[in-house]
Amino acid sequence: MCDKNQPGKWTHSKRQLKHSHPLFEEGNILCSILVKQLPFDASAPEGFSDPSDPNGIPCGISGCNKILDCLNSYEMHYNSAHRNVCSQCKRSFPTSHLLDIHLQEWHDSMFDLMAVNSPVYQCLLESCGEKFWNSKDRKNHMIKSHKFPSNYRFERERKKNAVDKKGENMETDSTKESSQNHRVFSYK
Repeated sequence: MCDKNQPGKWTHSKRQLKHSHPLFEEGNILCSILVKQLPFDASAPEGFSDPSDPNGIPCGISGCNKILDCLNSYEMHYNSAHRNVCSQCKRSFPTSHLLDIHLQEWHDSMFDLMAVNSPVYQCLLESCGEKFWNSKDRKNHMIKSHKFPSNYRFERERKKNAVDKKGENMETDSTKESSQNHRVFSYK
């Protein structure tokens, strides 16, 4: 507030505004939208509700009809099934690091070209920065260095069943539906 006795000087004064004041209007609207009206059971531990409760929490992702019994199970379901999903093949991954590796190795058209000149197969552990020339070397590294079991499914194998016009086998992704038509263009 401006001091009338000394022009150009400001003094601090405390003012209380009502909750209905226009200054708070936007925040009040936002809070009323975000507040969830969930039934509260004082006898249940925090984050848990009665599993026999018919009003479970439905998963909000389209195509997923799962109904979960409590907020904790909903969060676990969302994090495991919907957080790190490939937008192209809809495969779900436990970490964003594994999703990034999948996108690069399976859906990046430049990956095979780069693999000819340099090691591009990244270790599956985010804390390890090693790269390898092929997936077999990476698998051996995971078993020897990180003590993964030898029967661990590191990746789905690519099928070699498509034949190009010269009669040579080409790698194809086994996750792609057979009903899709794919054209291969070569530039010379």
